[in-house]
Amino acid sequence: PSKWYYAGVKTSSDSEVLHHYGFSDKVITKDNEIIGLDVLAGAIPSGGNSLSFAGKSLKIFEMANSYQVYTSLDDKNFRVAGPVEYKEVILLMAASLTPVNKE
Repeated sequence: PSKWYYAGVKTSSDSEVLHHYGFSDKVITKDNEIIGLDVLAGAIPSGGNSLSFAGKSLKIFEMANSYQVYTSLDDKNFRVAGPVEYKEVILLMAASLTPVNKE
């Protein structure tokens, strides 16, 4: 989203996540992350609902307070997650992931 802040870290404490990026509408601190984007070390979990959106295949998990969207790109798996009230933003972020041009 425009006018949002983000910060990224390479994680070592969570074997499921290779890199984590936090997003917020304020300067990022450890306490105000709204949406997280994770580069996953493993596979996308089974279950959830499959959705094709903006040309991407997405896997959706909606819980009472949390919304998670999984997708794959360039042989990597990603998770975008946050509070259910941000589900439209989470869905758009997941569908907007694009490969990095390595030229």
